[in-house]
Order: sequence, then structure tokens, then C-alpha cells
Amino acid sequence: MFKLVPRQYSRLSSLSSAQPFYVAARTLKSSSKTTCVGPLVVPEQDPNGHQFEQDDKQFTELYRDFLKPASFYNACGRYGIDYFTGVPDSLLKDFCAYVTENTPIERHTIAANEGSAVALASGYHLATGKTPMVYLQNSGLGNIVNPLLSLAAPEVYSIPMCILIGWRGEPGKKDEPQHIVQGDATPALLQSLGIPFQVLPDYLDGAEKVLATAHAYMEAKQAPYAILVRRRTFDTYKIPAEKNMFEHTRESAIQMVIDSLDNSDCVVGTTGMLSRELFEYRVKKNHGHARDFLTVGSMGHASSIAFGIANAKPDRPVSRKCATILLQIPLTPQVKRKLAGAIICVVELLYSIDVFVFS
Repeated sequence: MFKLVPRQYSRLSSLSSAQPFYVAARTLKSSSKTTCVGPLVVPEQDPNGHQFEQDDKQFTELYRDFLKPASFYNACGRYGIDYFTGVPDSLLKDFCAYVTENTPIERHTIAANEGSAVALASGYHLATGKTPMVYLQNSGLGNIVNPLLSLAAPEVYSIPMCILIGWRGEPGKKDEPQHIVQGDATPALLQSLGIPFQVLPDYLDGAEKVLATAHAYMEAKQAPYAILVRRRTFDTYKIPAEKNMFEHTRESAIQMVIDSLDNSDCVVGTTGMLSRELFEYRVKKNHGHARDFLTVGSMGHASSIAFGIANAKPDRPVSRKCATILLQIPLTPQVKRKLAGAIICVVELLYSIDVFVFS
């Protein structure tokens, strides 16, 4: 059986604050010193049969803190942050859900892309003098470089904003290849942009200190400040489920379109669940994947990839086979929000762009 010893009780006085909160520690039979043997697991006794001392035994449970979205939201309010905009991220989903459920609609805007979020936040500050929060996944950092440097920078219009960034691909954490590349580069990217940052702790006192530092900097420099959010920082928060009033889901819409295609048609799928569901449906139908390009990263650019293919292959027109099926789906504003980009887009239909089909 393996147990854990909290760092502050492992009596490893030489450990720095940069090391993990929980460390492995044991007293070796051949030595009276406590030795760090790894980052996480600690045997209840060492291989030689030596038992832990009594004062170590009472601290062998793993206590994992999670930051409650409500607590962090209220802390943001205490530092004057009352407007939120950005692109939802899986690491921030619980906080974003709380913001969506508890913020007036005029003070929360889900943006089309991260650059637009920075622009929205800038407009809010120009109108109110208050500091907004922009939330995004680190994969969207590239989209905010231009507005940060040419709009919000102190040398230009000097606009303070708190940038909350989900740190996908954090070094040492298992993730998808595109996230690992972005995760490794994230701290250096922020440094090269001249944006100071801290990692958000998973407990309220620590989070308050980070917000206090961010607030002091933004007030003094009138410039952006970033907060990186690791995986599983926030406690769970879910928006109460609404009754589904619609006939179709994103997945069923994808299946309807795929079922209407010819064997020669190729498909460009967008980032996220749509491409995953497209892949799974191809497996289920034994179609193979040779005709699909799944845009696993580069969020928001599937339409441009598809246009690049179409532009280089003028002899392969965009398929119109899906139009009849799509028109059977009720495309009200509520549906578009509900499906969040799930309806398949053909060029003639100016709805959300997720899959482009070429014959």
C-alpha cells in the first residue's frame, strides 16, 4: 500500500517552494535522515521493514484542494473585475460555467476568437475605466498577440486587463501533441510579450494573493497581467441542465451530412468534439479516414484550410448535396447557440463553419 506525506510534515527543510506540494519521503533503515525518493508515492514502510515514525503516520492522507469557481469569481469582484469575455476552454470550463450562470448578459461576452475578446475588453475599459478579464486556452495566445502589442500595450493605449489562460500541455503532464508544443512555449511567449504572469493556486488564500499582485501591477502600469491555470485547479461547477427542445444534436447533424456524401467527397473538420465525432462515425461505418482532414489544433481556421484546398482544386466544387438536409434542421438563434457551431456549413448557408465538403 502506498501513502503520501504532505510536504510541510515530511521534515525536508531543504525543499524549495517550487517543488510539488506532496513529496515522497521515508526514513531509511541505514540512516536517520529523511530522504526524498520521488514526487508522489510513499510506501507505508520501506522495503527493509522500517515503519514510519508515529508523527508521520497521522499525515499520510492526500488532501487535494480545488478552487471553488464562486470563491474565485467573488475574489475577482473584490478587485474590481466585473466584465468577462473570452473563448471557453476545457481547463476553465467550471469557472466559465459559473460566470455564464451568475453574470448579467451585458457583462459577459463569449467572443468569436481570442483577439476579439481582447478588443471587447479594451472597449469596456475605455468606456468604464474598469479592469476586465479575458479568458482563453493557451492555444489562443497567437490570436491575441496583435491586439495586445498594438492596442493594450503601455506604449500604445495602455489598457489593463487580467488574462486568465488555461495551460494545456503543461510540462510534465500528459496531453495531445499540439497541446504539448503550445504548453512548453507558453511561459516564454508571455515573457517575450512583456506580460508578467503567475500560476493560479488551487486554494483561495493563494488565489487572492495572485489577484492582489495582478491588481497592483495593472493599477501601477495600466497594462495586461496573465494568470496561468493548471489542469484540475477549479472545483466542479455545472450549469443546470435545460430541457432539450430540439430534434437534432451536433452528433446527429454530422451523421446526417456524412450519410449524404459520395465516396469521392473529402471533408475538413474543425477543432474539438466535432472532429472526434466525425472520426468515431467513420470508424462505426467502416469508411476509413483517407478523405478527412481533422483540424486538431489551429482553432478557428478550419474554414481557411478548406478554402485553401478548394482554391487549389478548382475542378472539385463545394458539394451542394447537404443543403436539403440542413434546411430541415430548425436554424433559429436558440438552435445556433445550443449546438454551438454544430450545424454543418456549406458555403451557401451562412451558419457556423465546422465541416466543409468537397466533391
